[in-house]
Amino acid sequence: MNDPTEANLIEWMSAVLEKGWEGVRAGQNPFAAAIYTLNGDPVTCEYNQVNRTGHPSRHAEVCAIDRACEQLKRTTLQDCLLISSAEPCPMCAAIAGMTEIPRIVYGAPARVIEQADYGTLGLGCHSFFDSANSSALIQGGILADECSQLLLQNPKR
Repeated sequence: MNDPTEANLIEWMSAVLEKGWEGVRAGQNPFAAAIYTLNGDPVTCEYNQVNRTGHPSRHAEVCAIDRACEQLKRTTLQDCLLISSAEPCPMCAAIAGMTEIPRIVYGAPARVIEQADYGTLGLGCHSFFDSANSSALIQGGILADECSQLLLQNPKR
């Protein structure tokens, strides 16, 4: 596959959204992320674990990247893509960069994350990768309305 179609991205984001709602029902923050191979094979789909673990670094993207590295038994994911319900924060973007993920796809933009009272540190994913001189392809807006609703219906308390 190597270049997923819009239909693939919508299907994968739908799975991420389902996982995000599962996380909300489990008392977690409304974020989810998945790792797929560039061939379209699912590796993992995770939701935010910050509330459960008490660790502020357990964002959905970090959980998904960690699990994918465990499952694939390696520390780089250069043949994978990250699908996230919301634009990755600088921490998540850094970890995606460190694991050499070549493509990041997200739903809700940083402005919606801010609107739901979750912080972004004022640095969007695009800006982060631009400043890091990364060649990663970043694409937003996949099921953006549905992903935004996940956040806006579950604002930070």
